[in-house]
Amino acid sequence: MTVPVIFVGHGGYAAGVRDAAEMILGEQEHVGTVSLPPNGSLEQLGEDIAAELTRLGAQDNEALVLADLMGGS
Repeated sequence: MTVPVIFVGHGGYAAGVRDAAEMILGEQEHVGTVSLPPNGSLEQLGEDIAAELTRLGAQDNEALVLADLMGGS
């Protein structure tokens, strides 16, 4: 079973981490990103994460979520 990975971060951090990982490992089809813009809300962040789980085909909404700040947004 493949576990999807979602990078979550402020601004462009999440996409930057994914891009760096793909430079080293090649394209990763089970890796997604969610970014929180300066004016973003927690509600929108939750909706974006749920959409990314669906896009990645996460079973039972299970995925490894890596964030830029422990205990942040």
